[in-house]
Amino acid sequence: MIAYIEEHYSEHIALTEIALSGACCKSRCALLFKKYLRDTPINYTTKLRLRKSLTALLDSDRTISEIAYEHGFSGASYYCETFKKYYGESPRVYKRRVRESVV
Repeated sequence: MIAYIEEHYSEHIALTEIALSGACCKSRCALLFKKYLRDTPINYTTKLRLRKSLTALLDSDRTISEIAYEHGFSGASYYCETFKKYYGESPRVYKRRVRESVV
């Protein structure tokens, strides 16, 4: 199931698809994720998308919207909201802070 998420993180992924990739039902999928990863399949997917987006955010001049869509988010607004929830600041502020600390 993790391999499926890793391969398809940039696409829309439903819990049903994750479960089917592991040959189990949605409730079993959720239980396995909770037991072994202490997270839900959807939260795991969101965190993976955010981690993968960091490289694009820091190493390119693509827009926030482009990065959001490339990494499976439905739009820049949701990406920014989620990014701030997990990293404590907006993608733009994060990018500026990290780039300034490297210089």
